[in-house]
Amino acid sequence: MSLYSVISTVAGLAALGHAAWLSRTILRLRSWKSVDGRIASVRFVKLDIQGGHQNYSAIVEYDYSVAGRRYHGDRIRLGGLNPMRAEGIQEFLRTFAEGATVPVYYDPVSPGDAVLVLDWNGGTVLASALIGFLALTVAFFTR
Repeated sequence: MSLYSVISTVAGLAALGHAAWLSRTILRLRSWKSVDGRIASVRFVKLDIQGGHQNYSAIVEYDYSVAGRRYHGDRIRLGGLNPMRAEGIQEFLRTFAEGATVPVYYDPVSPGDAVLVLDWNGGTVLASALIGFLALTVAFFTR
């Protein structure tokens, strides 16, 4: 077995493991609870230009408490970045303005795991699974 095949196998299994973990987490979202939290800060970073348009991603930090213990979160939703065009920023800020009280959804088993939006970016699961299968296919044909 070649070194290239071993590396491809490890990378493929890691990517498939990530897709499985993310899929399991998505299924567990149904049991997550909500509490009121406060937006501590909001900023935007420029992403690559796509289709001639500049895209941005929001970076949101928030504080919340569960059973008397304080937590600090920064995930908006599961599954990666939250790209938007410049015109979407104002709409985003209407919901997630600094200082605003918002629902924070947390995992009751691990309250430090939280999101502001109880949905996911399914593209991340699909991309991880495809990369995993592609890497394992390469490993199979280069052994």
